[in-house]
Amino acid sequence: MKRRTFLGVTVAAVVPWVSGCAEPSAVLTMDEVSDGEIATRASRDVSGHPEVRGIVAEAVGEGSATTTGRRPPMDGEDPVAFEGKFYDLTVTETDQWEAPQYDIEVDYDGEEPADTPVDYEDLSALDRQTADRLLPPPEDHPDDEGYDFGVSRVYSDGEAEASVFVPEPEYDAVVYEGTTYPIRVEGPRTVTVSEYRYEADLLAEDAATFGASVREEYLFELSGLSADERDVVSEAIDEGYYEGETTEAFESLVDRFRANDAVESDEWGGEWITRYDDTVYWSDLRHPQRTTGK
Repeated sequence: MKRRTFLGVTVAAVVPWVSGCAEPSAVLTMDEVSDGEIATRASRDVSGHPEVRGIVAEAVGEGSATTTGRRPPMDGEDPVAFEGKFYDLTVTETDQWEAPQYDIEVDYDGEEPADTPVDYEDLSALDRQTADRLLPPPEDHPDDEGYDFGVSRVYSDGEAEASVFVPEPEYDAVVYEGTTYPIRVEGPRTVTVSEYRYEADLLAEDAATFGASVREEYLFELSGLSADERDVVSEAIDEGYYEGETTEAFESLVDRFRANDAVESDEWGGEWITRYDDTVYWSDLRHPQRTTGK
């Protein structure tokens, strides 16, 4: 099982470390988990991703869903959590063609002149989709001089004809909740676009069932440890084990973990499900790069 995020963003391990110091090279955290918690960690919840959620809803309800773009919104390598159930989502590229792409930018400070604003409520559903990617401004939005943030969007011929943003913008600002935000459009430039078909297969009706199946597939017993290894594990359970250098005991634990299948792993470590002293843990291991082993 490989764990990925939406839109190709990689999840990095969150490591508490003193600011100004080098990051630890030896990390082990072990969190006690139930089957329901395993289900949450071993799947992707699409509720916070409207585009992906719509695709999954259609794939579940209709048997398949189709979308277009320069890349798939989700790669389908993770089980997906949707409305309490868990699905295996597969994606297939079914077509490819050339299309125009435009860059649409917004000035959050309103310093750019705006002669022809349009109310957000007056935009078409298509143009609202674009505006929703720009507005409202995030709390930590950039506030540099000029335009602050932009998005790229590919338009089909029909979409371009129906849009007030492209190919030539009819307005130079959007009024959103009483505030006028200048916008600028650049392009088009030709890009390659693909059509993707998603299909969803039911894996489990609930979190407990799905989590149990993951546990049964990946669980291994962490036993027969030396005193030094037990010290590392105890610290990992209590508050997390973070060290700047590896020790013999830590390296030995790395070998133990690597000898078993991980829920996710790479040359820097991974995530395992372990049983230690009759308790099940989700174990996150990070160590210096290795080119061999599981």
